[in-house]
Amino acid sequence: MNYRTIEIFLDLVRTRNITKTAQRLYLSQSTVSKRLAALEEELNCTLIRRTKGRREILLTRQGEQFISVAERWKNLFEETESLKNSSLSTIMLGISESSYYGFIAPFMKEFLEDHADIRVVASIYNSDQIYQMLENRTLDYGIVAYESERAGIQRQCISRQKLCIIRYCENPKEGEIMSISPEELDPAKEIRFTGGNFRSMKHWRQSWFSGKSESRLELNTVQGIVPFLDGTDYWAVCTPSMADSIGRNVSLQIYQLQDCDDTWELFFLKKESEGEKQTAAAAAFETELFAYVQTFCDEEDKKQNIL
Repeated sequence: MNYRTIEIFLDLVRTRNITKTAQRLYLSQSTVSKRLAALEEELNCTLIRRTKGRREILLTRQGEQFISVAERWKNLFEETESLKNSSLSTIMLGISESSYYGFIAPFMKEFLEDHADIRVVASIYNSDQIYQMLENRTLDYGIVAYESERAGIQRQCISRQKLCIIRYCENPKEGEIMSISPEELDPAKEIRFTGGNFRSMKHWRQSWFSGKSESRLELNTVQGIVPFLDGTDYWAVCTPSMADSIGRNVSLQIYQLQDCDDTWELFFLKKESEGEKQTAAAAAFETELFAYVQTFCDEEDKKQNIL
């Protein structure tokens, strides 16, 4: 992908007409068509429906889904270009939402307070997008919730947490060990986290509830769960760090999950250097992140021994 091709696609979304887009961008119609075909080939999917005799284009389902991806890609590219004129050293970081609130946000706050000469451009994407953006070298680092072997990307597991159950509770019992068996849970009352960031939760669910009542609510966002938990008998499977983050906005009881060997893992990703010298900003970021990770994991181990 390149900026011009993304620009063509997004303009087509606005005009729904190849002729108009060609005129607006001072291109020939054949150039617009070729760029779009090349984009579809790169993505291995069809973005628009081609119908003879129809002037207005129609987007396919994949085309509709790609709009938000293209907009984020364009914005990130423009931000990257603007940083070239900045006096600050910049770190481009992609984060999965499930790792952001309870894990990375506190570190970033401390890091920026200690480094007035460094800018961190942190964007929330799903794990698949982060891998792709690192492959395209539009990110320096990524933090994702599953491991995938990709050329040119180094990866390291930085956190491993047991799964737990959260439920609304007006007066949670703090400091008391609470546990629950999956057999005590109604699968129809589960709020499911879905998507690439929540694979271990999906595996646990399939091992216990396969073929049973389907959940009536699925979310691909951590913070979106709050209004559905508050004052209800719904429940969700998550990690202690996610539970802590959600618990800042709704009163929860956290339960140790019995008979569960599944864990939720976080992986730190970085581009391979290809002979490039590491910047002082990058060295500081990595050193302090791993020091923070060690402290965080020690604290989580203590919590999980209590749970």
